[in-house]
Formats: sequence, C-alpha cells, structure tokens
Amino acid sequence: ILLWEMARALRFKAELPDDFKPMDRNEFPELFVLLDEVTDALHLSPVSRVYVSDGVEAAVFVQPTLRNLYRRPQRNLVLGLALLTQLNDDELRAVMYHEFGHYVQDEINDSSYVYIVGQLSRSFVAIRNPEERMTIWKLQTRSQQMLFSYFSLWICERINRAYAGLSRQMEYAADDVAAAHVGKAVLCRALAHASAMRYNYDFARWGISCLERYGVGVRKDSLYQALSIL
Repeated sequence: ILLWEMARALRFKAELPDDFKPMDRNEFPELFVLLDEVTDALHLSPVSRVYVSDGVEAAVFVQPTLRNLYRRPQRNLVLGLALLTQLNDDELRAVMYHEFGHYVQDEINDSSYVYIVGQLSRSFVAIRNPEERMTIWKLQTRSQQMLFSYFSLWICERINRAYAGLSRQMEYAADDVAAAHVGKAVLCRALAHASAMRYNYDFARWGISCLERYGVGVRKDSLYQALSIL
C-alpha cells in the first residue's frame, strides 16, 4: 500500500496561490521584451509562464512534481503588481537579472530536489479525499503513512538546515550577476526601493483594512496609488 501511495504521489503537483494570474505576451509586450532581453543575455531558455500577483513578489520558480527527480522542471516567473507599477524599467531589469541569476548557478538544481523530496511526504495528506470514510483498515494504513511522512519530514528538515548556508551564498551570487549587467548603483537602488515598497505595501493594506472595518469602501487600485505617495 505504501508503494502504491508513492506511485500516486508522482502525480502530485504543488498548487499556485489564488492571486497568481497568467500574463499574455500580446497584452504586455513591453514586459516580455524586457524578459527576453534578460534571458537572452544570460543564455537561458524562455520561461514557461509569466504570472502577476497582488503583492511585492518577484521570483523565478518551478512548480515541480515528483517526476522532476529525473526530469528538469519548467521555469515560471511571477511579478507583483506593486513592483510593476512602482519600479522604473532599469530597476525592474535589475530585479529580473537577480532572479534569473539564480539559474546560471549549478547549485540551483540541487534546491529543486530538496523541495521535491519534501513533497513526497506532504502528498500523502494532500491527495486524500476529504469525504473519504475512515475504516479500521484505513486508519491502520494512515498510521503507517504518517510514520513514513514524519520520517521524510525529519530528513528534509535536516537537509534544509544544511542547505541554508548555501542558499545565502546563492543570493550573493545572484546579486553579482545582476550587478554585472545593470551596474551596482542600479541594483542597490532597485533593492532599496523594493524593500521600502514591501514595508509600505503592508502598511497601506493595514490602513485600508481599518477603513473597511468602519464601512469605508476602497477600490483595489487605490492601494497602488497609495504606494506611489508613500
């Protein structure tokens, strides 16, 4: 039964957040021109999909399944609407070079394996039918699966702890890639702007939630207008 559940877990796929909306090249041609410039300069293949989110996120990520233990996953890009509305072209280019800079490092391939192994144990619970009726046999089976899951999570925790130092070094290496293509001044300005924007975004959301508690309706685009003032 455990082997059967492991086989089912091969079909498990990490879910995307609800606010990730796909972007089309025809709707945002200037952004995709900038994206092509960055990937061509770094000699990387194009991303599979581009998403926009409501926040201040910027990341090149993979949505792996366990099958990616033997097959390289496709890359996706997500950009927060706050970044798209507040950063200028040079700053946005610097952010993209930093994120794609991770993928010119050999170590980035190892991080996907760490994530995928973690999904193996989590998938035993995630792929369950919530309306499934529990019998004595199923409860016994579930207990065996949970023991295996806790063992897998313990291993993954040890791996992630050891990987933390390497991950920090990879961030510095990605900064070096961005600085080499846009210059140190532009990169520093972009990172400082994005850091301040993240704080202001949380502050503006808090202010809007306070207004809504008093029955004052606020349009969604007002949040990004507030960011430009802050």
